[in-house]
Amino acid sequence: MAAACAESCRPPAPYGSPSTPETKRKAPPSLPSFTRSRTTQELTSDPEPEQGQALTVLRALSDPGDDEHPFLIGFLMPGRDLLRLYVQRPDRPGVIGADIRLTGTPTALIASLPALITEEQHQRPSPDDPHCDLLVDLTNW
Repeated sequence: MAAACAESCRPPAPYGSPSTPETKRKAPPSLPSFTRSRTTQELTSDPEPEQGQALTVLRALSDPGDDEHPFLIGFLMPGRDLLRLYVQRPDRPGVIGADIRLTGTPTALIASLPALITEEQHQRPSPDDPHCDLLVDLTNW
C-alpha cells in the first residue's frame, strides 16, 4: 500500500520538464506570440499620431457657445504634418485659410491665431483654394 501512495502522492512535474510515464501532464495552452518588427516600432514610437494632434488643435479652436459666428468653420489636411484651418472674422466677410504645422504646434500659436490672421504680412491671395479668399502661412511661426 505504501508503494501505491508513493506514486499517487508525488507532486506533479513542472511545465517544461521532460515527461516520464509516471509524470505525464498536458502542456500549457499555447499563447500567441508577439514580435515587433522595425516598422511597427517606427509606427508606434510617435506619442500622438497626426490625427490626434489635429484633433487637439480643432478642439482648442472650437467654441460651441458661438453658433451664430463661429471662428473655425472647417479644416483640411493637405499633406503630412500640415493642417489648413478655415476661419472667419466677425469684422470682415470671407473665409481665411491658415496653414499650420502639426508637429510641435505651440499653445501660443493656437491662442494667437485670431490676432495672427489679421496681420497683413502673413496674408496672401488664395487663387488655388476655392474654399478661402485669403491664405495665411503660419508654418514657420
